[in-house]
Amino acid sequence: MSKMTRFTVKVLALVVAGAVVVGVAHADTIVYNNSTNYLGAFLNVASLSAVGNEFGDQITLDPTAPERWLTQLKIDYYLTDTRSGDEKAVVRIYANDGAGGVPGTKLYDSGTPDSLLSEFNQLVIGGLYLQVPDTLTWTVQFSGVTGDEAIGSGLLLSDPPDVGTSFDDYWENVGGTWTTKRLSGTPFNFSSQVLAVVPEPTTLSFGLLAGLMGMGYWGYRRAQKRS
Repeated sequence: MSKMTRFTVKVLALVVAGAVVVGVAHADTIVYNNSTNYLGAFLNVASLSAVGNEFGDQITLDPTAPERWLTQLKIDYYLTDTRSGDEKAVVRIYANDGAGGVPGTKLYDSGTPDSLLSEFNQLVIGGLYLQVPDTLTWTVQFSGVTGDEAIGSGLLLSDPPDVGTSFDDYWENVGGTWTTKRLSGTPFNFSSQVLAVVPEPTTLSFGLLAGLMGMGYWGYRRAQKRS
């Protein structure tokens, strides 16, 4: 192999490595997972002080993951098979930047309620590209879940998380006031999973790749002149 050929191969390897670095930045990563250690129980809607309140879980995402953009949130629930068909839920995500660490800035609101299906199912909020802090709170607000349905329906409990962490209590929003609640004997961590990606490739990333390509072309031209 000639010197020029060896040089060209080395430069191409650097360029490919740079492209791989940029490509990996788009991979979905699980930054929080508490969906594998189901406790065989759920917090039923009737356990709330009023059906229709907003309640959910404060979670801390994987601290080893870089700055992240949330792409998908999955929330596990159970709905009794006696559903009437009008059961729905709205999902919201908050930063815990309120006074004393309560949910404050609303980062996401699903708006139109999602219809709920019978028995074990998931609320899947996808198609997002939402920059989130290390700690956030997601919430669910049920509607149309009343009477016996409320007793037999709710969010699944799972513990401990495989990825990330969560306190063993939950948030409830009653008339605009946030409070934490905990029932003795059971860790109140809701079953959920969060996927995210790192930010889109920055100008610096593309600049580095372009620089490597430019160096390769410059070196190749020099090698050609010497041959």
